[in-house]
Amino acid sequence: MKRRGFLLAVCVAASILMRDVSAHPKKLVRKPFRKKQSSGQKKIIKKKSVRQQKPVSNHATLGAPRTSPVKKNIARVHVYKKSHLDCCEEWVEHLTTNGFTVKVSHVDNPSEYSKKLGVPKQLGACHTAVVNGYVIEGHVPAEEIKRLIKTKPAVVGLAVPGMPSGAPGFGSHQAQSYNVILLGKDGHHMLYRHYGA
Repeated sequence: MKRRGFLLAVCVAASILMRDVSAHPKKLVRKPFRKKQSSGQKKIIKKKSVRQQKPVSNHATLGAPRTSPVKKNIARVHVYKKSHLDCCEEWVEHLTTNGFTVKVSHVDNPSEYSKKLGVPKQLGACHTAVVNGYVIEGHVPAEEIKRLIKTKPAVVGLAVPGMPSGAPGFGSHQAQSYNVILLGKDGHHMLYRHYGA
């Protein structure tokens, strides 16, 4: 009898428990345990999240990187020279490399052109050129031509007399000092620049 009474009590308790669970199911659902964080810990976490953000690339905001502009032609140069002189061809290439547009005319006697353009015989060279109304006689460096057309003096032009090996157009020949002469309209000429060996 005691055993039957015990079993009956267990059955009644079980039925009451099941009835309570069906009426209130949320009571048995356990929430995950979360450790409370202090305000100081929260600030540290926020700082770390900011540091971990990758910086935005400038290319993404500004587009593709700009390429350097193409070098524009500084001026047009018309060269009168003989066809068989390599040094004159090298000088033409020197001008082209330095931004000039060059037109070449092969002539039998370039000295005829230099004479017509006002270059004295003693200051003559192997080729004659014209740029922006100025006469360029011989292997004048491109740097000096640029300075001439920028300052625009009232002169005939520039000359490098003869064929000095240190001037542009003579490649790897032994360097030789030379002068760039400023050709005056009144027949008076002066030193424009000296180049040492």
